[in-house]
Amino acid sequence: MKNDLSFLPSESVLAPQPASSFLTPVRQYKLRAILVMAVVFSALMELTSLLSSGGQLTDLLFILFIAFPVGVLIGVLEVGVFPGFLARKRLPLALLLAALLHLLVLLLFIVLLAGLMQEVIRSAPEYPVLLASFRQADAFMQAMQHPDWSLLRRPDFRQLLLAYGVAMVGAVFLHQMIRLMGPRVFWAFLTGRYFRPVPEDRIFMFLDLKDSTSLAERLGSRQYSRFISDCFHDMGAAILAARGEVYQYVGDEVVITWLARHGLAQARCLHCFFAIEQQFRQRQQQYLDRYGAVPTFKAGLHGGWVTATQVGDIKSEIAYHGDVVNTAARIQAQCNGLGAHFLISGEIRARLGDLSGLVVREVGAVRLRGKADDVDLLEVRTE
Repeated sequence: MKNDLSFLPSESVLAPQPASSFLTPVRQYKLRAILVMAVVFSALMELTSLLSSGGQLTDLLFILFIAFPVGVLIGVLEVGVFPGFLARKRLPLALLLAALLHLLVLLLFIVLLAGLMQEVIRSAPEYPVLLASFRQADAFMQAMQHPDWSLLRRPDFRQLLLAYGVAMVGAVFLHQMIRLMGPRVFWAFLTGRYFRPVPEDRIFMFLDLKDSTSLAERLGSRQYSRFISDCFHDMGAAILAARGEVYQYVGDEVVITWLARHGLAQARCLHCFFAIEQQFRQRQQQYLDRYGAVPTFKAGLHGGWVTATQVGDIKSEIAYHGDVVNTAARIQAQCNGLGAHFLISGEIRARLGDLSGLVVREVGAVRLRGKADDVDLLEVRTE
């Protein structure tokens, strides 16, 4: 496919932007997710080992030097490798590759465990050894280099291997459920928060793909569907890093929402849009090679009080009712006419603090469809 540069945004939008720090919000989110998975994996290992061993605590050295690092590796696979590497593979191939990678981590676990048990048996008459094991750290490292594979036949080894399987499946399942539903929605369903209508102060951003009609005509329905799927996939980490939630996907549009206290803090609701743009800049060449186009989005943002409630029986979801949602959608619809990428309401600007690094330009009062009064709009850009 030839590169059709007419679908590219302006050079100012695609120009590389200097990173403010190595730990960008997206990297911070991924690091937190990896550490959470490691902690969950270690806790499940300890709990399962406790239950299978009749109440004996697992060696503290085992938790710190084996379970947690292995949990980190599992987290790296689930958070840092699989979403980008396997999401675009066919399901059978993705499952096969995921199984092979997890098998490699399991083999590493067995090597480490065999070395640990060899040293534990040598240093104490009974397993487990707690703090005393730290005194054997040097010998433990040597034991890992030459593990005693006959230990695989020991019942306590098989118990720990069972604990590994339960902990790995549990940690991965929990991560995938949170990833599919969104962290806050997942916990809201578990706690039943929205079983009855709840008033909430929220911010909504409507993101709509620019030039979607011409793109759909040129790419065809199947290729265009893959293009949209890739777009929504690539913006996910930026949304989570800004503590946002995906409310809905509607065609080529995505609706993001924040609790106001989260979205207003550090102007996350604004920086989220530019973090999404940064994600597409980083993948610019891949989009050009695959589709001959780089996605650009226009956005409208507004906030206020809405009513949140759980709706549906066969397919439940959290729904937000109120004029705020409609206003945000109609603000986004003004982008084309005003030649803007990102418009926000005057009400939101009044609630935001310092916007260093961003340029805010007043557009003026605009009459939105269905609104009795004019709404003050402002355009937001990066410096």
